[in-house]
Amino acid sequence: MIANKIMALAKGKLSIAVIYLFAVTAFCQCG
Repeated sequence: MIANKIMALAKGKLSIAVIYLFAVTAFCQCG
């Protein structure tokens, strides 16, 4: 299904965004 691929892609992008946000927050707190 195309919808499943879109959902998987969205989840992947979301997890990347969350990890990026977490890294930036940790970096700001450390720096």
